[in-house]
Amino acid sequence: MINNQNTITVNFAIGLTAGIIIPLGLPPLNFWLLSLTGLTLLFSHSQKPAGKKHTAGALGFALSYTMSGQLWVYYSQHILTATPSTNSAAVFMTVFLVPLLLALATLLVYPLLRRWFNLPPYSVASAFLFSACWILFEMLYSASYNITPLLISGYALLGQPSDSLVPIMGIFGNSLFLVLVASLLGALFHHTWRKHSAPLPYLMTALLLTFATPFLASRVEWTWSYDIRPFNYVMQVHTGSDASLDLLDMITLPSPRLAIIGGVKGNIAKPEFTQQIPKLNETSQIAYLAQFRAGDDLCPRFFCIFGEGEGCIAEMIRKVSQYTTSQHCNLSTLPLTRASITRHPAADAYRITVLSPLSDSHPFLTASEVTGSEIIIAFDSTAEGQVFREWMIKADRARALETGRPLLRYSDVGVSAEIDHQGTVQAKFLPEQDFVTGSIQPMSGQTPFMYLGPYAPLSFIVLVLVVFFYRRLFQSL
Repeated sequence: MINNQNTITVNFAIGLTAGIIIPLGLPPLNFWLLSLTGLTLLFSHSQKPAGKKHTAGALGFALSYTMSGQLWVYYSQHILTATPSTNSAAVFMTVFLVPLLLALATLLVYPLLRRWFNLPPYSVASAFLFSACWILFEMLYSASYNITPLLISGYALLGQPSDSLVPIMGIFGNSLFLVLVASLLGALFHHTWRKHSAPLPYLMTALLLTFATPFLASRVEWTWSYDIRPFNYVMQVHTGSDASLDLLDMITLPSPRLAIIGGVKGNIAKPEFTQQIPKLNETSQIAYLAQFRAGDDLCPRFFCIFGEGEGCIAEMIRKVSQYTTSQHCNLSTLPLTRASITRHPAADAYRITVLSPLSDSHPFLTASEVTGSEIIIAFDSTAEGQVFREWMIKADRARALETGRPLLRYSDVGVSAEIDHQGTVQAKFLPEQDFVTGSIQPMSGQTPFMYLGPYAPLSFIVLVLVVFFYRRLFQSL
């Protein structure tokens, strides 16, 4: 009895270790080798048959993976911001309980599926099944109601050759590459240690093909330049009390086509901003994108394009209406004018998508919103936490890769960034700077992930299950 109890404790500790190591490869630490190591350890432990030992390891992993991956986000976004206790309790259940249950269910179902499909442990087939289960867990987690879906292992590999898979399967393409490599390495280590030579050629072949896939995919260009002319922009990132510069008086060479305003000139409570709206609409050389609040600090920021074809129309309001209440947010103060919803000559050839707060970090929502646009604008909607804002730039890199679009992140309290369509950060801007300028290349066309969305990673999962189902069927005949 004592030995059995010790065995259960050891398996629980193994699960805890894997759950702690994997998030270390995710933002903000970005030690991707630790994520690879943690997934290898988790795969090896998951090869145990269903029982008390496997359940103990699965429970340990679900607890540590969720807590280590989400605790700093919860503290940054809800403790530091003095969120009401009732809201904090509801968010706590969502941020921690949902991913915990999803991770636990995934690890408990995997050995049952492996047994039902009659797959040998530490085999190529078991590695593919484990990868399919892991991708399903991440899809369900990212699709669930969660403010910031951080526990997607693919973020650990951004900037690596596997980025070529992101336009096809979204950030889950990186996840699939990482977990499949980890699983095959775990199987190789096991058979090498046990001196089982028969499975090694199959495992090595599968591993080499996995490594070759990103290089083959990198040869395909899914999107193309919309216009060879540069799209120049300017952003007002300094919004303190001493920020006195006015976009209307600025002189830049070459003249920007898009100007993003925030803070001092972006507060609707300040009369000078409202008075400048007619002037902004009359400007034929520059399209203005303004950020401001329509109420007190509890009211979220609204984003209005003056003269570029959207303005403060109902669609823009609906994207953030779930955050608003009539007590705090007076939507009647929004400058709804006919002039603000006419197309603007400076940006007439380009379609700009302003990401809503919910879609900013969600793969599926962003892919659907960006369809038909050539440029993406993301606003900083976080209240506290410089580390969290740095993570959002990581998420924006993934969104740029998924859609093949350049992305501008605007922040008047954190770091603004310019990201090209290949997910490379071309420039970062600090709020101490007054006005920052740059040039981006609008892109046209659609990536496979924009066409397929969740069906792209889901197709891999279905393919794996169908193949193993027919394999089991033929074995039983």
